[in-house]
Amino acid sequence: MSTTLCIVLRYKYRLWQSTNSPYSHLCFRVRFIIPEQYPEEPPKLMFLDKIYHLNIDPVTGDVHMGLLAEDWSPYLTLTAVIDSIDSIMEEPDLEYAATAALQDEYIYEPDNYLKKI
Repeated sequence: MSTTLCIVLRYKYRLWQSTNSPYSHLCFRVRFIIPEQYPEEPPKLMFLDKIYHLNIDPVTGDVHMGLLAEDWSPYLTLTAVIDSIDSIMEEPDLEYAATAALQDEYIYEPDNYLKKI
């Protein structure tokens, strides 16, 4: 029998990083799914609230970032994962765009992208 731990956190972007972030005034619920194989396998993160962000799938809420993919290490902690969320809220990661359409809009139409946040 497999066991998976699911945690839902209310996440408030940490203002001390930057008040210039367009997400600094928002609060989101984030589901952390911790697999039975953790820490060998990374947790899966999913935003439960709608958010328009380059690294968050607009349909599923799945978070796309290197730390949850090939950059994962069993030595990383959930605190490191939360810090990485802070990082992509400050500076979205073009390498891990959730969709090509989001990536194109972020690069070629940044004003339009920012209006949708």
